[in-house]
Amino acid sequence: MGSRLSIYQCRLLATSRPTYGRIGRCLATNPRRLTHRFLPGGPEASVKNRLDEIASCLAPLSFMADIRRATENDVAFLAGVLEAVDELRDQQDDVEAYRAWWQAYVQRQIHDPEPGSTLYVIESAGEPAGRLRVVRSDERVFLAGLQIHPTYQGKGIGTAVIGVLLDEARAQGLPLQLDVHEDNLGAQRLYRRLGFCQYGRSDHDLLMSLS
Repeated sequence: MGSRLSIYQCRLLATSRPTYGRIGRCLATNPRRLTHRFLPGGPEASVKNRLDEIASCLAPLSFMADIRRATENDVAFLAGVLEAVDELRDQQDDVEAYRAWWQAYVQRQIHDPEPGSTLYVIESAGEPAGRLRVVRSDERVFLAGLQIHPTYQGKGIGTAVIGVLLDEARAQGLPLQLDVHEDNLGAQRLYRRLGFCQYGRSDHDLLMSLS
């Protein structure tokens, strides 16, 4: 991380690092409040010095993340992420056909998506780290897919991305909704911890929403 925190990075800190959530939220909304509330020096010290000090303190505990729209060049990576998190991966007899299926699946989502659907690559420190698909409508922001590559799991990236989507949904007065498989207890715990509530079922999925 550089010596300055962007607003986007501050929002990530606010959602993914509870210990520093107050600082992240304050940075994202009104950096000048920091001269009074979080660091010595008072209002006479420059905001730049305050931001530089905070960036230096948080550097070992934070990460850089970004979300960008997927392109054809990302097909192999995104297919690899889906393969890496697929519980049925080790049961495939024809590995090449299995990988080709995932690549074709990703290509359809890039070139022929359903209405309102956008496929993204999640990056951490400039490296691809995960897959995100969002379907937007006039009624909701729907989290249709969020997979973090095992190499980057446990770093708070998924939680941070959900926080960014929640900000987007709330700014439009819409709920953020998702489906989660009934057997995926880990994801259910995460979503409930973030404030999602179940509002229905569909086959083997729980339908969850957060406003």
